[in-house]
Amino acid sequence: MAIQDLTVAQQVAGYFAEVVRDEPTVKQLWVLGELGRVEPGRESVDIWLFLDRADEATEDRIIATASPLGDQFPNVHLMLHVTNGEMPANFEPGSEVYPGAEPILLTRR
Repeated sequence: MAIQDLTVAQQVAGYFAEVVRDEPTVKQLWVLGELGRVEPGRESVDIWLFLDRADEATEDRIIATASPLGDQFPNVHLMLHVTNGEMPANFEPGSEVYPGAEPILLTRR
């Protein structure tokens, strides 16, 4: 993955992290950016959002917060993957995310 790809992915994930980080059911956020994976010459950014037992209304509300990403990053092909279930404290996403994906810090600095 080129550094430019990571920069776009980090920007998208950082924007989304700002929106969801205060949600108590949001436990982890991972991102992977690749140029041309879906469409030649176009950035592709996959975001994995791991929720800890969010009810349906909460999950829907959190997912809806991703809608503005398309407006903020119109030239990027975006894909949001959501996993909702019991997340143990030591949860590792393993095969849930694509190789090369990186975790995004959710705590405020």
